[in-house]
Amino acid sequence: MLTLIMGSSASGKSGLAENLAEEAVQKLSAIPGNHEKIYLATMEKEAGPEIVARHKAMREGKGFRALEIPRDIKQSMLESGDYDALWSSVILLEDLPNLVANELYGQDAEETKEDFPRKAAEKILRDLLWLSQESADLIIVSQDMGSAPVPSGMEEYMKAMEYLHVYLAREAVKVYEVVAGMERKVKNVEKE
Repeated sequence: MLTLIMGSSASGKSGLAENLAEEAVQKLSAIPGNHEKIYLATMEKEAGPEIVARHKAMREGKGFRALEIPRDIKQSMLESGDYDALWSSVILLEDLPNLVANELYGQDAEETKEDFPRKAAEKILRDLLWLSQESADLIIVSQDMGSAPVPSGMEEYMKAMEYLHVYLAREAVKVYEVVAGMERKVKNVEKE
C-alpha cells in the first residue's frame, strides 16, 4: 500500500508518517512474520550531517531500522541484502525532494542529456512503485512545493517534483496534506 504525505517544512509530516507506520505494523501483527519499520533516509550525508543526525535522533527508541539510500532505491535494495525483509516491512521514506535532488544533481547524474530530468523522474517513480509493491506498506514524505515563483535554475527540479506528486498521488491509497500540525486526508480508497 502506498501513502503520500505532503506539507511544508516543519508542518508535522514526519510525526504523521511515524504514527501511520506504527499503525500499519500493528495491523500486520496478526500475520505471522517479522514485521519491522524501516526508515529510508534519502539525504546525502555530505548535504546536511546535522539534519541526518537530527532525524536519526527523532526516530531513536521508536523501533525504526534506518537505511540510508540517497538514490537508486531499487538497485540499492536489491544489492543490500534487505530485500528479503521487504514483504513484511513498513517503509517510511523521508523525503522525496532529497531523493529527486540526488538523482538530478548527484555525482552520477547525467545532466548533459536534454531529456534527463524527465527520465530521472520516471526512474524514481518506477523505483517507488516497485518498493510499494514489494513492501507491506510504503509511506512517502514529501515537501509541498507551493505556488511560489520557481527560482532560476530550478525549473527542471520543480517539473520532476510536480510529475512525481501527480503520479504518486494517483497511485496512492491514501494522500495527506499537513499544515501547521493539522492533517487533512485528501484521498482514501482503503476500507477502514
